[in-house]
Amino acid sequence: MTDRDHIANLLGRYCRGVANFDKDEWGSTWAEDARWIFPDGNAVVGRATIVETFAEARTRFPLCVQQVTSSVVDVDGDTGTGWVQVCEIQWRSDAKTTELIGDYHDEYVRTAQGWQFATRRFQLRAHGPADRAKRLFG
Repeated sequence: MTDRDHIANLLGRYCRGVANFDKDEWGSTWAEDARWIFPDGNAVVGRATIVETFAEARTRFPLCVQQVTSSVVDVDGDTGTGWVQVCEIQWRSDAKTTELIGDYHDEYVRTAQGWQFATRRFQLRAHGPADRAKRLFG
């Protein structure tokens, strides 16, 4: 597999970790000293703190599905950058559904564990009710 293939798998494992609320899989996508940057500019630093933040936020959603809709990845040796557009549907604990669309601006690093996120900055493009998602529960 090429480096780009490995990074595509990294993106897939991240999404699968979100969908399955698998903190171990999701956490394994982050480098030990990674930074997760939110749309407001606030950042969480370090894998342990990132996973803790994810786990707290993810508990508000019985189901959350994130889909990569487009991506551009550039690799330079043991580092890389990426633009990844996502659509996320969130089934909330209050029985409402919401949807967001946004872009991740990524920095990747090759570690002993393989490719991981060094930095992941999220830029929100749209957010609102997701009536179409309600149909998935019947």
